[in-house]
Formats: sequence, structure tokens, C-alpha cells
Amino acid sequence: MVEFGTGSDGIKRTCAKVVAKKGFQWTEHMPASKGGPMPEGVTCCPKAHFGYLAEGEMKVIMVETGEEKVVKAGEAYVIPPKHDAVMLTDVVMIEFESEAAEFYGSMK
Repeated sequence: MVEFGTGSDGIKRTCAKVVAKKGFQWTEHMPASKGGPMPEGVTCCPKAHFGYLAEGEMKVIMVETGEEKVVKAGEAYVIPPKHDAVMLTDVVMIEFESEAAEFYGSMK
């Protein structure tokens, strides 16, 4: 993860490269109830994402509406909180100014 500092608009500028394997699904791997780092009771991703999918395909599911979207390599994305995501292939994401970039950048 790279931190660029805070802009005059008060937004912390960050960038993180996120690599995930085919089959990774947020609700199966991240919540504490499944052994992940998120707090008890969290059943979907509470963070927003703004980035670019450099490689692969991922499906994003909005948990409150059931709306689904497939993001493919070469596409930019903005994903609001309260979603689930499943990697349809191995993926490489570049996350910018994301509420999630700092958290995921610190994971081992």
C-alpha cells in the first residue's frame, strides 16, 4: 500500500494492490464468524471501493437489493458499502482512495 498524504479536501490519498484467488468470497472469508478480521455481526463488506481491475473477473452483489454486476479486467469500478464479492477468476485490483485500501493493505 502507498499513502500519498491528505489532500486539501481532507481526503487521505491511498493506493493498494489487492490480489485475490478464484473462489474467494467476502462473506465466506472475511467475517469473524468465518475466521476473518471483520468484527462479529458483520455479514457484508462495510467499506466502499474505488479502483481498477487489472486482471480477472469478479462478481459484486449488493446485499440489500440483490443487484449483481460482473467487473472485468480493464474496467474501473466504484462499489458502495454493503456488498459481497466473489472472484470468478484470480484477480488483481488497484484500489484508490478507498475506505478499504488502508485496512486491506495492512492484512498479511
